[in-house]
Amino acid sequence: MVTDDGGDDGDDDDGDDDDDDNGDDDDGDDDDGDDDGDGDDDDDDDGDGDDDDDVDAGNTQEALREFLQLRDHPHLSLCSAAAFIHARRRSESTEAVTELKRSGSAAGDRALYYAALFYWILDMKLKARACVKKMLKLSETSPEGLILKGWIVLTSDTEEDRPQALRYFNSGVQDTGDLFGLMGKMEFFMATQSEQCALDIADQIIASHPDFIPALLMKMKVFVSLRDWEQTEALAQRVLERDGRDLKALQMLTVIAAAKDGNMELVMLGHNPEILQMLTVFVRRVSSRTPEVICELGYLLSQQNKYKEAHKCYSAALKTDPKCTSALIGTVRCLLMCDHLEEAAHQLAFFCEVQESFGNTAEVPLLKALLGRKQSAGEETVMQLLEDATELHFSALRGLNYGVEYLQMLDLNFLLQIVCMHLESKQDFVLVPGQTPPFWLKHSNVIMETVVRAVPGMTVSCYYMAYVKFLLGETAQHFLKLCAEKDACVPEVHLLQARLHLSAGEHSSCLSCLEAAVSVSFQVRDRFQFNLLKSRALLRSGDLKNAIQCLKITVNMPGALRPSEGPQLFISDSERVSVYLELTEALRLNGEQHEAARVLQDAILRFKGTPDETRLMLANVDLALARDDVDAAVVMLQNILPTESTYVQAREKMARIYLERKHNEKLYITCYKEISEQLPGPHTRILLADAFMEIHRAVGYYETALETDTLDCLVSAELAELLLKLRRFEKAQQVLEKALEHEPNAQQLFVETHLNMSVCFLFYPQLLADTLFWKNQKEEAVKIYSSIMERNPDSFHAMAKFLHILRRTGKLDDVRSVFIACEQFSPLSVREPGYNYCKGLYFWHSWQVTEALLHLNKARGDVVWGEPAVDLMVRICLNPDRDVFGGEVLDKGPKHLRQKCKCFSVKCSVCLQVMLEASLLVTAQGFVQLKQIPRARNFLKRLSGMERSDTNTEDLENACLLLADMYIKTGKYTQVDKLLDSCIRHNESCSKAYEYRGLLMEREQRHSDAALQYEQAWKHSRRAHPAVGFRLAFNYLKCKNYTLAVDVCHQVLQQRPDYTQIQDELLTRAQLSLRL
Repeated sequence: MVTDDGGDDGDDDDGDDDDDDNGDDDDGDDDDGDDDGDGDDDDDDDGDGDDDDDVDAGNTQEALREFLQLRDHPHLSLCSAAAFIHARRRSESTEAVTELKRSGSAAGDRALYYAALFYWILDMKLKARACVKKMLKLSETSPEGLILKGWIVLTSDTEEDRPQALRYFNSGVQDTGDLFGLMGKMEFFMATQSEQCALDIADQIIASHPDFIPALLMKMKVFVSLRDWEQTEALAQRVLERDGRDLKALQMLTVIAAAKDGNMELVMLGHNPEILQMLTVFVRRVSSRTPEVICELGYLLSQQNKYKEAHKCYSAALKTDPKCTSALIGTVRCLLMCDHLEEAAHQLAFFCEVQESFGNTAEVPLLKALLGRKQSAGEETVMQLLEDATELHFSALRGLNYGVEYLQMLDLNFLLQIVCMHLESKQDFVLVPGQTPPFWLKHSNVIMETVVRAVPGMTVSCYYMAYVKFLLGETAQHFLKLCAEKDACVPEVHLLQARLHLSAGEHSSCLSCLEAAVSVSFQVRDRFQFNLLKSRALLRSGDLKNAIQCLKITVNMPGALRPSEGPQLFISDSERVSVYLELTEALRLNGEQHEAARVLQDAILRFKGTPDETRLMLANVDLALARDDVDAAVVMLQNILPTESTYVQAREKMARIYLERKHNEKLYITCYKEISEQLPGPHTRILLADAFMEIHRAVGYYETALETDTLDCLVSAELAELLLKLRRFEKAQQVLEKALEHEPNAQQLFVETHLNMSVCFLFYPQLLADTLFWKNQKEEAVKIYSSIMERNPDSFHAMAKFLHILRRTGKLDDVRSVFIACEQFSPLSVREPGYNYCKGLYFWHSWQVTEALLHLNKARGDVVWGEPAVDLMVRICLNPDRDVFGGEVLDKGPKHLRQKCKCFSVKCSVCLQVMLEASLLVTAQGFVQLKQIPRARNFLKRLSGMERSDTNTEDLENACLLLADMYIKTGKYTQVDKLLDSCIRHNESCSKAYEYRGLLMEREQRHSDAALQYEQAWKHSRRAHPAVGFRLAFNYLKCKNYTLAVDVCHQVLQQRPDYTQIQDELLTRAQLSLRL
C-alpha cells in the first residue's frame, strides 16, 4: 500500500532520485510494508484534507456505489479505492472502506498507473510519485509510467528536479510518439523559455492530429509568448471553429483585444459599473461560502467604492480563515479608504506577523506606503516602500513566459496605483535638459515601460507613459496619438495634449485642445488643472486681462488653498504653487507690482518648508529685480542648493544678473562653471560653452583650437562667425582666407554647391505643390504645377506628378493641353520614354487599356521609366477591368485557388518589411480568398489608418475600397461612409467609391441621390462599365427621369450591343413610360 510519507523503500531501480521531490517528506521512512497499492493514508499529504470535494454534489452514498461497481476491474480497482478513500469522510460505511482497502493489495502496473494519474490530477504529488515509482518497479520501460513521472517531476514544487522531466519524456516518447508525452515536452520547453523547440513539437503534433485542440492551444500559448499577435489570433479562431465555447481561446482573444488592440468595448473592462454590478450578483448566488468566494465578493464591492460592505465580506472571510491573505489585504485597504487609520495600522501589523510564515508579498509595502502617505510620513520613507513593493511584485514575474498568467500576475491596477502615488503630489513642470530626474520620476518611467511592453494597446498605459515622458522632457506625442486613436473621448488625453502644446510655445493649439476637452466632457471646465492650463495659455499669448481673471477664479476653486479629500478634488502642492506663480507673473506684467508682491508673500507663507518653496523664491527674485533690488535677488538665488529642482534656473538667472546688471564677466562664467561641476553632462557643458560665446574670451578658445589643428575649417568658420558678431570684420576675413589656403578645392566646391542649389530651386516648386496637395490645398497645387509645365513643357517627371494631381482633383482631361504643349515645344518628345509613360498612364486612367499598353510598351526598355512602366503594365494585365480584387469572394469564389493563396500569403509576409503597404494589401486579398475575413479586415484597418503619400496612395485607396466592399456585403453600412469619403477626398476620380455610394443610397430607396452618385461613377469610368450604366439607368427610371434613362441605355448599347438585359429590362420600359 502507498503511504502518505512518500519515502524511499531503498531498492528502487527506475533511475530517479527516490527522495521526496516536493521537499515536504515527513520522515523519509520506508513504506512500512504498506505496499499493497491501495493508495490509502491517514492524512492528506497535500494538506487539502477533505476540501478537494470530488463529490461536491453531496451524493456521497451514490458515489460510493459507483466506486463499488469498479472494484473488480483489474485496471481501475486501485483508482476506485483511492477515490473512495478520498471521499470516505462523507460516509459512515467503514466496512466498505475496509473491503476496498483489501482489494488493492494485488494491484498491477496498470492499476498503479491510474492511481498515480488520479493523485497527480488532485495535486497530491507525494502519493502520485510513490505509485508511479512502484509501477516502474514492475515495468521499468513502461512509456506511460515514464511520461507520467515526467509530468509529476515537471509540476513539482522543487525547481531542482524539473530538468529531469525531459529525460523521462524522451524515454517515454522515443518509440511511441505518445501525445501525452509530446505535450509534456512542450510544457517543459515553455517552462525553460525554449519557445522554438516547443513550436517544433506543436507542429509535429498538429501535422498528425490537426484537430487536437490541446496542441493548438499550446501552440497559441507559444505564439503569444513570442508576441506574434496575428498567429495567436489565427490559432484562437481555428480553435473556436472546432469548439465555439473554448474558454482558453476566448480568453486569448480577450487578451489580444485588451493588450494589443486596446478595444475596451469588446473586452468590457472590469471597471465598468454595470459589469461590476452584474458580477456582484453572480458571486452572491454562489452556494459555496469559502473564504475565496467571500473575498472575491469583497473585491467586487471595493471596485465599486463600497468599502463598508467590502469590509464586512473580508471580516466574514477572516472568521472562517484568520490567516487568509486576500481577506487581510482587503480589510486593511478598506480601512485605509474609510480613513480608519489606527485600526488599519493595527491590522497591518498583524498581517506583517502572519506574513512571516508564508513569505513576503508586494501588497504589504504598498499598504504601508498608503498608510504613511495618509499619516503624513516622510516622502523618503514612502518612496522606499513603493520601491520595495515594485521589486517584490516584479520578482514574481521573473521566469514567466508572456501570456495570460503573466498578465494576471502583472496586475496593471497594482502598478498604476504606485505610479499614481508617485505623480499625485509631485512636480507640475517639465525637467530642464541636463537636470537629473528625481527617483520617483525614474521609478515611474521604469514601471510604465514594463506596462507598455506588456499591454501596448491599452489607453490607460499609453496615457501614463505619455505623462511620465512629458515630465522627463522626452517625446510623448507618440503615446498621446495612440491614446487618441483608441479613445478620443477621454478628456485627460486632451488636457495632456494641451500641456505639450503649451510647453512647446504653441498657445493657440493649447487653447484648441482645451476646447476639445470641453466638447468631450462639459464638466472638465470645473477642474483645477483645466483652468490652470487655460490661464497659462492666455498669459503666454499676451492676454493679461483674461489670464488674471481666469487665475483669480482658479485660486478660489475648492482645493486650491489647502488640500481637499477625494480623487475629484485632489490638487498637488506643485499645482497649487503654480497657480500662485502664474498669478504673480500676470500681475507683474500688468504693472500691478504691489498686488503681485502680496500674492507671492501669501504663497511663501503657505508653502514654507515644502519642496516647491524654491520656485516661489525664483518668482520673488523677479519682483526684486523689477524694483532694482539686485543684491537681494542675488542673495535669494545663492540660497538655492544643487539638490533643488530649480538649481539650474537659479544659477542661469544669477549669471544673467552678473552680466547685465553688474557687468562682471568673471562671476558670470563662474555661475556656469558651478552648474557644470555640480551637474556634469553634455547639456551643462553646452551651457558653459554658450556662456563663453557671449564674451570675448571665446575668441581665445577658438584661436587655441586652431593652433592645435590648423586644418579644421569648421573651427575657422565658427571663429569667423563669432568675430562677425563682435564686428571685427578684418580679423574674420583673415581667418577665412587662411582657411581657404588649406582648402585648394574650396572654390570648386563653391561652384558645385551653387549648381546643386539651382537643381534644388528647380524641384522646390514641385515639393511645395506636393505638400500643398497633401494638405488638401489642391487648387494651389494645380496652379504651381501649371506654371512649372509652362516653363518646362518637356519635364516628364513633373508631367507625371501633374497627371496624378489632375486625376485626384477630377480634372484628368485637362492634361491633354499639357501633351499638346509638350509636342509643340519639342516635336521629338513623342519618342521619349517619359512622354510615352505619361501617355500610357493617361490612357489607363481613361479606361483605354489597349492604348495604355501600347504607349507603356514604348517606355519599358528605358533605365528611368522602365520599372514604373512594367509595373503598371503588370497591374493592367492582372486586372484590366479594375475590379476590387477579393471583394467578390464573399459571394462566390473558386475553391481550387485556396492552396495557392496559402503560399501566396506566406510569400507576402516575407515582403512585409520591404513593401509595407503593398504587401499588407496583397496579404489581405489573400486572406479574403481563403475566407479568413477577420484577419483580412485587420490588415485593411491597419492600412486605412495610414498616412497617404505619393508612393502608397494607390494601395491605400484599394485597401479602403476592399474594406468598404466587405462592410457592404456584411451589412455594416455605417462604417462605409468614412472609407468612401477618404477615397473621394484623395481622388475625386475614384469611380468605384461613387459606385459604392450609389449602391448604399439605392438600397435605402434614395434613387435620386443614387443616380447622382452613379452619374459620377459613369463619368469617371469613361462609360467603360456597362454594369454602372445599367444601375444609373435603373435609378433614372425609378425617379421617373425617363429621358436620361433612355440616353444612358443607348450609351451602354453603343459600346456593348450584346447587352440585351438593359434593352429588355430598362430601355423598353423607359420608352413606354415616355409614350404614356
